[in-house]
Amino acid sequence: MISSRVLIVDDEVDLSFLLKINVSKIIPSEIEIANSFREGMTKIQNGVYDLAIFDLSLGDGLGYDLIPVIKEKSNNQTKVIMISAFNTPEDTQKGLALGASIFLSKPLTKSTLIDSLKTLGYPVRI
Repeated sequence: MISSRVLIVDDEVDLSFLLKINVSKIIPSEIEIANSFREGMTKIQNGVYDLAIFDLSLGDGLGYDLIPVIKEKSNNQTKVIMISAFNTPEDTQKGLALGASIFLSKPLTKSTLIDSLKTLGYPVRI
């Protein structure tokens, strides 16, 4: 089975780890984590990803600003899920306009994550 390359960028270390565990159980994947905007940018510049999960509010930047970079690097092939604890309709509109496929509110549930990955066309294992 083919693995998807996944990048998770969230400054909450525990949440990043939980997302990694859950995504790896749901879809065959190789997952990298970045816990800051700067670290996420470095990983994007040095790799190609099938899926990215970006937190909106990172300590040193905004997840929004990573979307155009990863989209350009992948010829618009990377699917992006934005997540935020402070999700507003304006946040959602901006994220989707910049190229995010889905915008989710924290806290995330496993079923929401499964539904989102199904929507993006991933064959889930659960």
